[in-house]
This record gives sequence, C-alpha cells and structure tokens, in this order.
Amino acid sequence: MKNLWPALGIVIISVVITATGAHALSIRCGVRLISEGDIKPKVLAECGEPDHVEIWEEERIYRHYYKTREDSRYHDSWLEPRYIKDTVVVEEWTYNHGRYRFMDHIRFENGKVRMIKSGDYGY
Repeated sequence: MKNLWPALGIVIISVVITATGAHALSIRCGVRLISEGDIKPKVLAECGEPDHVEIWEEERIYRHYYKTREDSRYHDSWLEPRYIKDTVVVEEWTYNHGRYRFMDHIRFENGKVRMIKSGDYGY
C-alpha cells in the first residue's frame, strides 16, 4: 500500500495540470517561434493577421516602497508604501488553425506578449 501513494500523487497532479488549461511558453508560426516578451510587429510578421482581436484597457495599482528617512545612529531606515496607478492596454489575438488543430490565444500588454494559451479545436 505504501508504494501506491507516489503513483496516486502523480496521477492527481497530472489531472490538476490538465484541468487548469494549457499555457504554452511559445507557439510556432511556420518555422519561427513566438515567445513571451516578443513584440506585436514580430508576431504580425511571423504569424500574419489574427482571426479575432479584442482590445481593452485595465487600470492597475502597484505598491511601491520608498525610504522616508535614515537614522545615522542605528543605520536603520523606514519604508513607506506608495501606490502607483498605471493604465495597461491589453489585446488578445486568436489564431484559428482549422478544425483539426488547437486555436492559439496570444495576450499582449502594452505591445508585448505576456501570455500564450492553447484553446479548443478550431472550426
């Protein structure tokens, strides 16, 4: 019974990974690879026009800490939080490769690839 637990753990982990969606590190367009961090003109040149495009803006708030003063006797400093508001332009491009291949979804944030995901079969 002891030897069964590692195998059961592997099966459970595999099911969880499969059920959460397939995130890819890169996709192939012809003979070229598109990876996270690439820019829109490169994706457009390598993969061509997408089949569907969605564009929207998101407002994000980041917390940033900065030093307020430094005490010379103890060499100690205090950090105060500061909030920075930023607007991010998000685009999601969908490539439909036909009914026998998975669709690819590429998410851009401010013109750079931030996420690549494979979807269901195309149509």
